[in-house]
Amino acid sequence: MNKKFVVSLMTSLVLAGPLLRLTVVDASQNSEDAVSQEDKSFEKEKAELEETISDAQATIDDLVIDISSQEADLEKGRTEIEQAQEEITQLKEQIKQRSEELVNKSRSDKKKNVNLLNPVGQMGDVNSLAPSAQNTLLAQINDQKALDRAEEQVKRQEEELKSAEAELKVNRDDIVSQRTELEDRIVKVAEKFDMSDDEKESFVNEQTIIAERTSSLNEELKNEQQRILEEEREKEEAERLAEEKRKKEKEAEEKAKAEAEKKAEKEKAAKEKAKVEVKAEVSTSSSEGAKESKSSGWSRPASGNMTSPFGYRTHPVTGKQGSFHSGIDIAGSGSVVASRAGTVTQASYSDTYGYTVIVDHGDGYSTLYAHLKKGLSVSNGQSVSQGQQVGIMGTTGRSTGVHLHFEVRKGGEAVNPMNYLN
Repeated sequence: MNKKFVVSLMTSLVLAGPLLRLTVVDASQNSEDAVSQEDKSFEKEKAELEETISDAQATIDDLVIDISSQEADLEKGRTEIEQAQEEITQLKEQIKQRSEELVNKSRSDKKKNVNLLNPVGQMGDVNSLAPSAQNTLLAQINDQKALDRAEEQVKRQEEELKSAEAELKVNRDDIVSQRTELEDRIVKVAEKFDMSDDEKESFVNEQTIIAERTSSLNEELKNEQQRILEEEREKEEAERLAEEKRKKEKEAEEKAKAEAEKKAEKEKAAKEKAKVEVKAEVSTSSSEGAKESKSSGWSRPASGNMTSPFGYRTHPVTGKQGSFHSGIDIAGSGSVVASRAGTVTQASYSDTYGYTVIVDHGDGYSTLYAHLKKGLSVSNGQSVSQGQQVGIMGTTGRSTGVHLHFEVRKGGEAVNPMNYLN
């Protein structure tokens, strides 16, 4: 090799050494600055979120107090209306009995020209009646006036009650809206910083505790708040199911009307299916999972139809498009069993997954079973065999109906369960 070239090369490397070290240091410093900046951004978001939680909880507290007072006033108003209606019934009965009495007296009275059947309009004829008939007629007139007043009062109270019920509905809707917006804000912050499922669950629970700690309500009103939220959510769920039913009936009717609509529905279904298949193929574990599907000894965790596959979809609760579904949903009912033998590492409850069981299979794989009914069949640290019951299919947590959310995780990352189930 040319000596001059070697000397030149060595000189270049010596001169370039400090520059290379500076480049490495700069890259390391930039990386640390980026992490530091992200930490600061998260802390800022978290501080703003906690302030939002405090303000929202204060608003919710005020609404709960207003609703509690309004419901008490409504109950009082209904009681007063019932009492007034009982009074009206009694007055009508008294008027009816006196009318019959006056008819009988009229028949026996020689003064046939006196009309006792229309007492209010015959004030001028009272003096021409016998004393007993006069007393009866005057009592009849007073009862009629009392009846008119009572009926007017009931009408006014019913209008006030209707207005109060409308105001109560607005407040109940507002408290659910405030709570939903707060929950969505918490979830969005968690998603923004790419938290894992465990980190996200911990973060959501932490913010829920902050909201509860911020509340100034006493225990009785906190229970009232929970009751209102549960009632409104049940109402929303019933309305959603009713709307779904109407929508399906309408779609079925339209589909039956014309062949063109049938063809359009088939094309739409084919496109959706192709879209799901393409996204499933993108999964990093699809090829490996397909090879293992028949030899790994996995079994189906529950009976029923798969209603939502692994991959991107429109979120059924939030309506967010492009939401990633990290497992499959199986709709049905009954027992949920371990897909493989292993050790239970989690048997607990979360706002997102509801009652959940996670089983570690000891070879880098674990499975998750979510939205189970209260009263799990297993506990933390318990060994389970394949096919052993871990719980009953339910609809706890963020769920739109009875189903099992089933995940397969490889090295902690969610993979497509359908590549492992026979």
